[in-house]
Parts: sequence; structure tokens; C-alpha cells
Amino acid sequence: MNIPSLIRLLVLAAICGGSFLLIRIGVPILGPAILIEYRVGLAALFLLGVSMLVHKRLDVRAH
Repeated sequence: MNIPSLIRLLVLAAICGGSFLLIRIGVPILGPAILIEYRVGLAALFLLGVSMLVHKRLDVRAH
């Protein structure tokens, strides 16, 4: 495994670990439904930002 792949793997592990930590801390405070809404909303905003940076249209008919 080369260095860039190892870095990507570690970043992915940090994101997944952070997600589980957020769930453990956030569910007792906010409740599961609100926490899910926040997570999905943040993911949608992130993907919107990525799509605006990439400037690539989604070819829906191909799928």
C-alpha cells in the first residue's frame, strides 16, 4: 500500500469514527430523529458544495 492510499484510509477511518462518536454523544442530547435530520442535511450541503466545485452534471438517464 502506497502512502497516498494509506492517508486516504486513515481519513476515512477518522470520518467513520467521528460519526460513531457523534452518535454516542448526540443521541442522548438531541434524540435520534433530530440527529439523523442534521446528519442528512449536512451531508446534502456537503454534496451540493462538491457538485458546485466539480461542475459535472449527473446523467440520470444513464442509470
